[in-house]
Amino acid sequence: MAGYVVARLVDKLLTQEDDAEQLEAFRWHREAVRRHVSELPGDSPEAAHLDGVVTAVPLKGPPTSSLWMSLTAYAYFLEHEGRLEEALEMVMLAARSQGAEIPARDYAGYALFAGRLNRQLARWDAATAFYGAAEEEGFRIGDAVSALRGRLGRGAVHRGQGNYPAARTVAENVLQEATELGLPEAQALAYADLGVVYNLQGMTLAALEAHYQAFQCSTDTLNRMRTLGDLALGLFQIGAYDAARLAFQIIAR
Repeated sequence: MAGYVVARLVDKLLTQEDDAEQLEAFRWHREAVRRHVSELPGDSPEAAHLDGVVTAVPLKGPPTSSLWMSLTAYAYFLEHEGRLEEALEMVMLAARSQGAEIPARDYAGYALFAGRLNRQLARWDAATAFYGAAEEEGFRIGDAVSALRGRLGRGAVHRGQGNYPAARTVAENVLQEATELGLPEAQALAYADLGVVYNLQGMTLAALEAHYQAFQCSTDTLNRMRTLGDLALGLFQIGAYDAARLAFQIIAR
């Protein structure tokens, strides 16, 4: 309920007119929501996110970066909680709060986020549209990593639909292009996607090699540990128990 009333507060901020009477009504609305949020359990991570969003809502004037950053952080929290519909609504609010002058790089980021959420919700057409928008915008502004991530997202849609050959082709093409452009993080993502497809096709050793290559290429610590987890599971599946144990120990540390 608190998430709902906070979302409605932000929506009101983005749609209200610059009128003295409406501004006064909005001031009352904001304080009512703040009181409601203040009554939530103090040790709740979600309550902290909601408090951050309400604090970032200005009483007058346009939204600031603290609002869309707080909304995006809350969206990530909701995604990790498995509350995908709510996460998608927060992503849309964050994008709307930046207005028509949203920077192209931020637009691509929102499109990738919305594409992933729609894919997890099995909304294939919407996911494909968002991923395609991210790819197009990425290439337009010279952000090849975002563009290739958008293309990999469309490959993940193929995978979700059970079209493994198409998903594999997309990942292989992205890997080749990322290698030619010297983009190790995009290479890592492509290798990781290939590892997933190989596993689904029953190609255990090829999947293991792909995950190892993803681990080697990745420069992001969180992505490296996620990939190492996939690698550890693959090692366990082929009976390489000492290596699997070592990989899990590294992750734990």
